[in-house]
Amino acid sequence: MNEFEGAVQNDGCINSALGALRCAIPNGVVGEVIVAIRPEDVSLSREPSGCANEFSAQLVSRLFLGDITLYHLSATGNKLRGKTAGTDRQLEPGSSIYVRLPAEKLKIFPK
Repeated sequence: MNEFEGAVQNDGCINSALGALRCAIPNGVVGEVIVAIRPEDVSLSREPSGCANEFSAQLVSRLFLGDITLYHLSATGNKLRGKTAGTDRQLEPGSSIYVRLPAEKLKIFPK
């Protein structure tokens, strides 16, 4: 599980170390929070999509595990993991890529 700290803002966004995250914030959750997302829900691409919750990242390593590939990433000094079915030969360690955290996949917990 990827986890990072953030704070709920007045505009309904979460200010995190990655940047502003747009997502549904559970009723009654205010102040500092933990944002979590499963590695298989992290979207990876070589080109930006222009969607919300997208950040540039560095692909640190790639581990092929048969039917899945595990990616270790660094975005603004934060470590993230992504997991995909198969492997994308265009995503090479050391390359700059784009990471998208789909709003519907983000889990928000009070800190």
